[in-house]
Amino acid sequence: MNSAHTLYIRNLNEKVGLKNLRKEIAKIFLEHGYQTLAIYVCKNLKLKGQAFVSMRDSVDLDQVIEKLQTKLLYGKPMILQHAKTDADLVFKQKLSEEEFDKLVQERRRTRQQRRKQKTEEISKKRPRDEGPGENEHVSAKHKKLVTNKEEPVVPNKMMILTKLPEDITKEEIVSIFDKFGGFFKVNHVKVRKLALVEFQNEQAALECYKRLGPKLEIKEKPDCLLTFAKN
Repeated sequence: MNSAHTLYIRNLNEKVGLKNLRKEIAKIFLEHGYQTLAIYVCKNLKLKGQAFVSMRDSVDLDQVIEKLQTKLLYGKPMILQHAKTDADLVFKQKLSEEEFDKLVQERRRTRQQRRKQKTEEISKKRPRDEGPGENEHVSAKHKKLVTNKEEPVVPNKMMILTKLPEDITKEEIVSIFDKFGGFFKVNHVKVRKLALVEFQNEQAALECYKRLGPKLEIKEKPDCLLTFAKN
């Protein structure tokens, strides 16, 4: 069921600061006669370029979408659609304090249950006697460092490689992963010494992780860390 008050926007310019994006989104909506209650611009690396806008008054969201669809914002056309649920501020207006607290707790329990269920499913699929094995695809300088204990992981088609050497290039990072089936692309965030590594699906990413993760030695730097992005 779609939200009655909140819109989801994607394809925002990722190079623009969050404050400026919020300001300009509010301005565009106001220019078309719509007052906003809350604007949340995603700052998580995986979700950059996306935002949620909750309306102050009850309006026809289909009409809002029709008016603002592909409206240019910092040189990129906005893509609007119904959000799946309302923002917390909307619920705060509609519910009593007790009802709102109950809703927040229920959402938290649901997220925890989903995370636990996904972890259990992965643990069941992994053979108990499975060892780290040797990775014939990875050269000596990219060898895996085996740890004694392996924490349960929740797979995602997006992985994050952190603590990278300062002088590593995007091409060198790609060379580590492009030998694995389902590899899609790498986004190197050099200033933060990390890279986002995307596969076509969770299974392909998991197979790569089993061979490489969680710790890697890259260019004689032994503490590079490979983890799954959180949903």
